[in-house]
Amino acid sequence: MSNRSRNVRNTLLTTIIYVVVIGFVCILLVSRINVEIEKRVIDDTAERAELAAVYVDGRFKTELDLLAKAAEIVQVRESGADYIKYLNNAEKGTASYGILKTDGTAHVGQTLVFSEYPAILDAFRGNPSVSYNLNGTIIFTVPVYNGQNVKYVLYKLYSCETLSENFGFELGTECTSAMVADMSENIILDFIDSDYFVRNDLESTAQNISKEISMSASAAMRFRNKDGSFCLFAAELAYSDFYLVGVVPYENVS
Repeated sequence: MSNRSRNVRNTLLTTIIYVVVIGFVCILLVSRINVEIEKRVIDDTAERAELAAVYVDGRFKTELDLLAKAAEIVQVRESGADYIKYLNNAEKGTASYGILKTDGTAHVGQTLVFSEYPAILDAFRGNPSVSYNLNGTIIFTVPVYNGQNVKYVLYKLYSCETLSENFGFELGTECTSAMVADMSENIILDFIDSDYFVRNDLESTAQNISKEISMSASAAMRFRNKDGSFCLFAAELAYSDFYLVGVVPYENVS
């Protein structure tokens, strides 16, 4: 073999090796960039979830603040019970109000079983509270004082379906599906958009994020199913061990 042929072969071999190495480096670089992009998207989604949780907490707090103002009227006016009856009629079909005595009977409205609504006992201890019942209702409760002692508990009772419809949930991006759930995975408020996600998929996939949310106020992860690529997010709420859990198409946050 002539020196020229040998040189051509060596040059060609060197070029091939160079191209392979450069290609391999490019693949690693692209892979690294994709990992960094995905991490950024996941971190951003977790931050949005935390902000959305603040919004949900704010809605709960508004309900409790308004109820506390009504409790003040009951506390200082003899006609306070009539005011609660007025609210009951004014919001009939949306929510119901009631005043409970310490023995469990109703001073106004319907009698409720304390064991079915932990928030009632919380309010008798002086703590405004929110809790959920498996019958599909959510209750807001505040104490009504007589001096330093709690005399009554004022409550506002919603069906979860009604409150979900009027909640106005927003993540800051389109096509978001979400729900408020408790530690037992009961759906309390349902913001599901079934055009983009199937509830059963969301419930089963949410179990995968439980470890992450136990170590942080919010978390997110990417997953894929037959419908595409999604970001699952979860964030703690300030009330009753509730969590905001949801999903958004990956392309909407990337």
